[in-house]
Amino acid sequence: MCKHSSYFYSLLAKHNIISLLVDRLFDKDTNPRVSVYAIMMISKHSDLFYEDLRVCIPQLAKLLVSAESTNLTKKNVAGCLNHLSAHSNKLCEDMISKGAIEALLKVVADYADVALDQCKIDYIIEFPLYKVVEALATMCQHLPCSNFIGSIDVLPVFGKLCESPNKDIAGLATLILKRAIKS
Repeated sequence: MCKHSSYFYSLLAKHNIISLLVDRLFDKDTNPRVSVYAIMMISKHSDLFYEDLRVCIPQLAKLLVSAESTNLTKKNVAGCLNHLSAHSNKLCEDMISKGAIEALLKVVADYADVALDQCKIDYIIEFPLYKVVEALATMCQHLPCSNFIGSIDVLPVFGKLCESPNKDIAGLATLILKRAIKS
């Protein structure tokens, strides 16, 4: 419903659908991937629901580093965190204090070798690395996030990623380093 536009946002708000989606994210009997994808789509076009979605950040961080999460779930979580920081800095402090940025950085460290392996470069899309690096690049647009990332020793990992044969990952890693070092 919300993949291509914010047309249905008013109806989602009117019928309190956002809280139902948030509840599904915390429901142990449902697959979190579906809820994560829905939250990602409703945060894609504006920051209208950021306050309602703030409570999701710790659970998203947990899913990102969970051994039980599939690569697809991790990609969706990274996309969701990307959208939750794309339109404003309203959630930056939560991204920092609730562990989202640290979880993203852990995934980068876990998958960095994939980006450097020429044999796996054709399969890079199957791994969450690109979406995670993209989310971090988006977060680095906001000073609190870029300051936080700059305070962590990310140079070794992102320095390697700058050498990736995947030009998209290399470009985003370069951007992150520039923004994090600048801040």
